[in-house]
Amino acid sequence: MPDHARKATMLARALENAEKSFDEAEGLPVSEAPSSFYAYHTTLRGVAVHPLRNAFSYASLLMESDDPAHHARAARILRKALQAQDTNTENRTYGIWPYFWEESLDKMSPPDWNWADFCGSELLFIVYRHPDRLPDDLAQPVRDAIGHAARAIQRRNVRGGYTNICALGSFVTLAAAKWLGWEDLWDYALNRLKDFAAFTDVTGSFNEYNSPTYAFVTMRALANILTYVDDPQVQKIAGALHTRVWLSLASHFHAPTRQLAGPHSRAYSTDLHTNGGAKLPLQMGTGGAVAYFAPEAVPGSAPFPERMRCPEHLLDHFRKLDAPRQIRECFIAGRKYDDGREESFVQGTTYLHPAFALGTVNRSDFWHQRRPFVGYWGGPEGGRFLQLRGQKNKHDFTSAHGVTVQEGACALTAMNFLTGAGDRHPSLDMVKDGKFDAEDMRLRLMFVGAPDPADIRINGSAAKVGDRFKLGDRVTIALDGVYLGICYPAGIYGGAGACGEIASDDEGLWIDCVLYAGQEKTWAWETLGDAGAVAAVCLAASGETAREDFDRAFGNQAIDAHIADGRIKTTWDAPSGTLSVTASARPDNRVAQASDFRTLVNGREVPMTRITEDRILE
Repeated sequence: MPDHARKATMLARALENAEKSFDEAEGLPVSEAPSSFYAYHTTLRGVAVHPLRNAFSYASLLMESDDPAHHARAARILRKALQAQDTNTENRTYGIWPYFWEESLDKMSPPDWNWADFCGSELLFIVYRHPDRLPDDLAQPVRDAIGHAARAIQRRNVRGGYTNICALGSFVTLAAAKWLGWEDLWDYALNRLKDFAAFTDVTGSFNEYNSPTYAFVTMRALANILTYVDDPQVQKIAGALHTRVWLSLASHFHAPTRQLAGPHSRAYSTDLHTNGGAKLPLQMGTGGAVAYFAPEAVPGSAPFPERMRCPEHLLDHFRKLDAPRQIRECFIAGRKYDDGREESFVQGTTYLHPAFALGTVNRSDFWHQRRPFVGYWGGPEGGRFLQLRGQKNKHDFTSAHGVTVQEGACALTAMNFLTGAGDRHPSLDMVKDGKFDAEDMRLRLMFVGAPDPADIRINGSAAKVGDRFKLGDRVTIALDGVYLGICYPAGIYGGAGACGEIASDDEGLWIDCVLYAGQEKTWAWETLGDAGAVAAVCLAASGETAREDFDRAFGNQAIDAHIADGRIKTTWDAPSGTLSVTASARPDNRVAQASDFRTLVNGREVPMTRITEDRILE
């Protein structure tokens, strides 16, 4: 299909899909407010609502059409949606919109300042791409709204650590400054982009590392800068940042499964094949080097930035994986404090094998958006992955914290706990006064897409869902071309030892280290004492070893672990080398836990490793 025909088809499909949710009576798109706890910021649940970000994106999409009726509908949407912006410069929420027409900013919990960035960007697409299609009565209101959004972004001044919003806000302020002719805003936006580049140059990577969701927000924002902001200095910096996003994605892409191998700083879906917001940009950006959709089945979409293209020299990473390789990439720089504490850098390790992928990060909490320990196996159709999760009451516990060392196909994790941290969210749902109620605490290895029934063995003997096992037992499972071994050599919580359990539900198969399961109790960090667990995981391709040989070898490997006197100490003579982790066994604050651990491979600390020595700023 010719490029122009494909774009026309994608636009037509996008318009058709958006039409289905348009509420003619209200003049806005309609949807249902989320019912999940994980829907942050809004207090509305399960009721009909009119989302304003969707309104602006639909209006922008309508302006892409050549049909005047579509332009009239876009204008109608804009006349209403623009009214919801806070235009009072005295307010903290100045320049932003609420999520929904039905919920004012003062009713949100709390408002989302990112809406200045997301909604403002859609307005900029309209004025840059089709200014002649705006009616005269909307020209000034749209101009004012863009200005308010840009000033809100400037006032908030997000720095490089918040990767996707730093990039998106850079696009909005640069494009707005150019459109409005505001020199002071231009100076701010240019310095912001330089600061983003300087921040990235410290490690060579991004704080929101390897994210299946936000890497593409960042990429698209940078590509929009390249497409719409014609300034030599801006083009050079944004171009280098855009290439860096592609380098990180290409380095971690597992071509045999068409998955983005871990670790992931933030993800809404572990399986890339269910993530339309990633699949289509990957396919379009690589020119089909990775293809999730047949040409005739490409889904509807607004136009992609013309400059959102993967550099030619990186395309082969998306096409094939000829041999195993390992990548270490430092994501976040360490930090020294005046009291002598030295917070470790954050670094990922990814092992790509033709039969599987395993990725971990050296330290992370277990917030439900994190993927600090994740693996993939199977073919290009997706749907098969594993994930290590620290849980309270069977949900991901943000105050659980993991320290991991990986070499090749083997990874060793020590889980401990954070004080002053969150329950289901790092800041919006805090553990209050260091106390929480729980009836279940565990370290869980989850499998999605495992064979059913699965071939599971405990110490070489057949096992099944519902079986329990002891600390130190070796559990192995066959996963369609891959063998996996898991051992929990130590675990303690509330003064009692842990046990292992094999379970399953609609989500998947579980092999767990159960720290506590019983009557609900109120737990206090201050009096909990030693608490934590250790997990050792290794994988091997079934084409390279027999099942009995894998089970025997895993069973004979020395895995020593002790949790006592405030310390977690564990060493594993793994096939890829001797792995060691030392960490605190006492709940402590984030800085303390990030300062008080060691990870070793063959007796040596894993060095900080940049993904590239190239610097964006000269």
